[in-house]
Amino acid sequence: MRRLLESISALPIVLSLAFSGSPVAAAGQPATDYSQLVVRFNPKRDPGKPAYTVADCFAIEHCLTILTEKLLQAGGSAGLIAGAKEEKPPDVSGEDSVYRFTAREGESFCTAYLLKLSAAPSSGAFTPGLKFSASRKAVLARVRLPAAAGAPPRAWFDGILILLSVRDAAFTESSCTLTDEAQETACKGNCQSISF
Repeated sequence: MRRLLESISALPIVLSLAFSGSPVAAAGQPATDYSQLVVRFNPKRDPGKPAYTVADCFAIEHCLTILTEKLLQAGGSAGLIAGAKEEKPPDVSGEDSVYRFTAREGESFCTAYLLKLSAAPSSGAFTPGLKFSASRKAVLARVRLPAAAGAPPRAWFDGILILLSVRDAAFTESSCTLTDEAQETACKGNCQSISF
């Protein structure tokens, strides 16, 4: 729990750096042709302790206030934030935890933000690695926690993924930043925030 609170204390800084524009609608103005998904993911090697969820952030008033404010600035809707507590578990294979998201029928992903809250170890050969790709129709986040001989017993990658989607019919009129072709990036340890 202490690690969760330490991670959340960094959330206002991370969020303020990540949200500077309004991909779907003007800042503070609700958009009616879109939906949003907020997922906290925390793959880790630490037996006996459950992964933290985005609901943990929502349980802390300050964290929820900041997240709501930044969603509004990004063109999201505070009215839809209740649905953000839904979680999608990753597909786990060996050292990899893979999160896959497909746009709903009749919708396209508009903007994707991936915010790293913390990672451990923070440097060295066993630092968690992230590969992230996003297009209008699919988003993929792959986190690798190296587990070779000599790896520390505790390792994790803690982040929040925010996806804003628009109806296909409204895509061309929106200021969406995702395209048909996937945009990709990868980082190890030094990831702070990624936006497409």
